[in-house]
Amino acid sequence: MMTPLDNISAAENFMTVLREGRMIRGAYNDIADDGRHLACAYSAAVSGADTTKNCPAAVMPQEVADLTPWIDDAGTACTCSADSGSLEDRAKTCTWHRNLLRYGTVMARWHVLSPDDWTGILRRFRGKCCVSALASAAKVVPPDAPYWPSVQKASIAISDRLLRGEEPSEAEAAEAAKAAKAVVAARVARAAVWAAVAARVALAAVCAAAAAVWAATWAARAADADALIDHFLTLVETAVAKREAATREAMRAEMIGINQSRNRVGKSRAGRLLDGREWNEMPGALT
Repeated sequence: MMTPLDNISAAENFMTVLREGRMIRGAYNDIADDGRHLACAYSAAVSGADTTKNCPAAVMPQEVADLTPWIDDAGTACTCSADSGSLEDRAKTCTWHRNLLRYGTVMARWHVLSPDDWTGILRRFRGKCCVSALASAAKVVPPDAPYWPSVQKASIAISDRLLRGEEPSEAEAAEAAKAAKAVVAARVARAAVWAAVAARVALAAVCAAAAAVWAATWAARAADADALIDHFLTLVETAVAKREAATREAMRAEMIGINQSRNRVGKSRAGRLLDGREWNEMPGALT
């Protein structure tokens, strides 16, 4: 009977493909000239997948699955030569390899995250997408453009809310929709296209279903995708490290309780025993 796929086994699949140099961009799967199977980041994790739909929940949330091909494709392309050395060596100089190494490494650890943790991560990422899109649009949109104030107002309100880990209100969502319609109605100058990017990102950021990938795709047209990918990975890594630290602390507290009971000593002395200090001394000799 086949073992159900989880994030740890998916990460092993992913890292195998990455280390063997079989990771590709722009397609889910392909066959190399030498007959080797090539796979994108998502298909490497969920072996042979040709869509991110119906991702196994034990591997990653659906919204993260939808983001994964973007993480693979949107950033700087691989700059390594065929003889660039190990994966770790390549990651030192190649942004693409560095991002994918970070992604595969944290994938193996992210089972510690709760649904609420993921919700917070994805909200903050969507907020960052809004900030990036608005900043890039501001460089090209005339400050006196009639539609620009509404785009700025809606984007800032939504990004501020999301960056705090909160969901935008219905009123803020309505303002974003209104701003997006105003840009479309303007139909002027190419700068309006960039304003539309910012407005659509703000509007997409309020949507619950796959909003992160939608927002990121648009924001990448107006900002450096590498910075957004780095931001997403940092959010996940930080949340995982925090959960792991909390787990270690809880386990330590439990062990201190066990030592305290077995050795009939106080909590501080039990902690010293747990740390291996004066382990061979009689409990009464501890000071």
